[in-house]
Amino acid sequence: MKKMKKILSIVLCFVMMATMIVSFVTPAKAASYPTLFLDTEIWGVDAKHYVGDNIGLVFTYYPEYHHEKVYVYIYDSDSNLVASAEKQFYNSDYGPYVIEYTVWWDTTGYDSGKYTIVVETEFYSFNTWNESPRKSTYYIYLSPASERPSDGWHSSNGKWIYYENGKKVTDRWVKDSQGWCYLGSDGYCVTNTWKKDSIGWCYLDSNGRMATNKWIKDSQGWCYVGKDGYCVTNKWMKDSKGWVYLDSNGRMATNKWIKDSQGWCYVGANGYCVTNNWVKDSKGWVYLDANGRMVTNKWVEDSKGWCYVGEDGYAVTNCFKKDSIGWCYLDENGSMTKSEWVEIEGNRYYLNSEGYIVTGLQIIDGEEYEFDADGVLLVPEIEEPTTSPEENTTVPSISDCFTI
Repeated sequence: MKKMKKILSIVLCFVMMATMIVSFVTPAKAASYPTLFLDTEIWGVDAKHYVGDNIGLVFTYYPEYHHEKVYVYIYDSDSNLVASAEKQFYNSDYGPYVIEYTVWWDTTGYDSGKYTIVVETEFYSFNTWNESPRKSTYYIYLSPASERPSDGWHSSNGKWIYYENGKKVTDRWVKDSQGWCYLGSDGYCVTNTWKKDSIGWCYLDSNGRMATNKWIKDSQGWCYVGKDGYCVTNKWMKDSKGWVYLDSNGRMATNKWIKDSQGWCYVGANGYCVTNNWVKDSKGWVYLDANGRMVTNKWVEDSKGWCYVGEDGYAVTNCFKKDSIGWCYLDENGSMTKSEWVEIEGNRYYLNSEGYIVTGLQIIDGEEYEFDADGVLLVPEIEEPTTSPEENTTVPSISDCFTI
């Protein structure tokens, strides 16, 4: 009578659950034999089972006939039938598909030990049921309920695993008083590595806890995980040393131009934004201000003097530039030339100690020079001699050269 109650209970459970959990997908022909696997989302890939568990048995197979039956038989270690169930399926369009269904086996009241599960099929043809050669056999071992581990953390082989409802947790996040942890497919707590979920990347430290508000360095560079534990991407971050930029992979950018809503910035070899300094690239020299932004259309003074950066942000070189005071000349380095001569297209100019061209009559290094209104040096005309040296044949006497 006890066995009959079990049989009836699993049949009812089979009929109710299988009716709800039948899905149709494009099949692989290899699935024609019934295949059983445990519901790993609940039990885990290598879960132990205890008396009292409600075990999810998931079956898949490829139907070959219009009308078929699937039988499930469960035998104890003495080969006694202790439970069974059956389900009929109709393939109305004879189209290919894979049938998947779940049977829940409530093991309450069963003895511990090894159980054999046999899955068989029959097909309906010529008004009669015919036995199919398709058959599969599986085994489950039920441990005594007293051996069920308590919920929480347990040490195993020097690593940590987590039990919930007496089962090892796998492929899932678990939160305890110390933070979030991730249990891998083997059930062990993941440590010292990155983990990606639907939100983004996070880092699990040596204790297996999700790191927060912390810099992490790996083989690809530096990253920062925020207060939510996820890697910051496409964003500026500031620490005690300055500003750094974290790219789309969450790595600290180095030796690279970054453009944001406020303009262009440059991060150096150490990853920090360059400020109040010059940076040279393949196009020329640019100046980054106190906020690290590229300066444009502005005079800049450094230890070498004054420079001018144009609309594109690059220092103007080898060129005259006019400001509110007058004209000045910017050399090959972009610095304002001072107290020097400059020759442009055959014209000579002189830049005074303030860096501006001079005009009019000027005394330079003790010599008198005259410049026009544009600062071009005026060269006096040289008069031609009236007689050539050959025509002057008079030889001076000694008395003409010396006076006693």
